[in-house]
Amino acid sequence: MTGKGTLCYPVLWTAILLAAGGAGPSPREQRQASLFGPSLHFAAGRQPSDVAVGDINNDRRLDIVAINAGSEDATILLGDGRGSFRAAPGPRFVGGSKPHLIALGDVNGDGQVDMATASHDSHDIHVFLGHGDGSFTPAPGSPVDALSTGRPHNHGLVFADVNGDGALDLGTSNNNDNSVSVLLGDGRSGFRAAPGSGALAIRRLLGAAEQKPR
Repeated sequence: MTGKGTLCYPVLWTAILLAAGGAGPSPREQRQASLFGPSLHFAAGRQPSDVAVGDINNDRRLDIVAINAGSEDATILLGDGRGSFRAAPGPRFVGGSKPHLIALGDVNGDGQVDMATASHDSHDIHVFLGHGDGSFTPAPGSPVDALSTGRPHNHGLVFADVNGDGALDLGTSNNNDNSVSVLLGDGRSGFRAAPGSGALAIRRLLGAAEQKPR
């Protein structure tokens, strides 16, 4: 679970079971096959690079959002609660320049699932507000910068309430900078860099989390 009760998984890949040739499936593969049915495939955009899961249209059924680096958009697949999905109506929205990471959460406290996307070669974090029907629009002030200097090389994006104020914050990992960025949310879809953000060594961030009173 992430903030506001939104169920999200940073990455969800289709399970593929490969049967061994020759002597047939091993006992372990037979046990795996008993846990999963046949794999299902659903069309996405070009070069999908990340997916997240959440209730996008408020029907209490999990949906899938795939971010597509090649077509620079997002594919929204609405779930029927029985393991099948259909494309959300309307055109796909632009997800930023070659987006490759996605995170879901309620950033403005309206009970709807919102979205953030990050690009591999850009400091920009794009924030999109959900309308509860499978559609999204850019949040005011979006995009925001995860870093202000250096060559971008983002390999992580996550929502969490890191300062306990009830509003979701954003975190990114900056591969070239050996740092993480923390963007504090204001609960109205706005974000600002936390003190020391972009120069926060992972060791320091984890140490602060361990020292926080529980």
